[in-house]
Amino acid sequence: MDKIINKSVLIENLELNDANSKEPSVDFYFQIIIILEGTGTRYVNHTSICYEPNDIFVFTPNDCRTFYPLTNTNFKSVKFTKQFYNQLSNVSKLNLGAIEEKINLSNIKGRKIIYEGSHDAEIIQSLVEIIEKESNSSKYQQQNLENIILVILNVIYRNIEYFQDNLESNYPEKKINAIISFIEKNIANPEKIKIEAIAREFNYSKTYINQYFKKYTKFTLKKYVETYRIAIASNHLKHSNKNIKNIALELGYTDESHFNKAFKSATGYTPSQFKK
Repeated sequence: MDKIINKSVLIENLELNDANSKEPSVDFYFQIIIILEGTGTRYVNHTSICYEPNDIFVFTPNDCRTFYPLTNTNFKSVKFTKQFYNQLSNVSKLNLGAIEEKINLSNIKGRKIIYEGSHDAEIIQSLVEIIEKESNSSKYQQQNLENIILVILNVIYRNIEYFQDNLESNYPEKKINAIISFIEKNIANPEKIKIEAIAREFNYSKTYINQYFKKYTKFTLKKYVETYRIAIASNHLKHSNKNIKNIALELGYTDESHFNKAFKSATGYTPSQFKK
């Protein structure tokens, strides 16, 4: 784990796998997460969403959050310290406050940023790399760092506004969120999360809803359902006293054998191996 620490920002390159996933907790920082490698589920404030490489999430200080990795996950964490906030000008403090308020009031699923421009994710990652270089430079200047951070936050703000404006105009993300919420609500009911049932719920054909969902999430419905079930199962195995049979039944598997097969296919471990 690499760390870059100064008075204003903490940047960490972190790795997560099934063995070191943690219970959800509140981290009192304004934080940006950039997924570098891996897949799984990102949990925040009682909602969850699948993630993949190049996804970017943004969190405010009171968000309750964690990862449930499906595969080994590498990500970059950028945290802005209290001192960073204290050193800002009054105008910059107002800007940061507006960004935080916009995030909290928006309906962004799992705090995942939806981009207005195809290059905005690359811009954010490039600016974070500049922060890392600036922090290690002998010519490092605090004001330069803060200016770069404010640019990042303004790119995020613009994308949140874009998301919100289009959500109100029936932007597809609204429908995607509804489909995801339906899946999560009915995850223990196999009949309701079949493609036919989901298509019927949202008045689409089976073929169209699967293509539609994959276009905006990069997951087929079947893959999303299974990824979410495995993520929930992983959490139960690590952080509860439930036995494997009960976990399998709670998540809608026909029996423990089917659950064992699905879990090993997804993670490389049997549930009993994972639980140890």
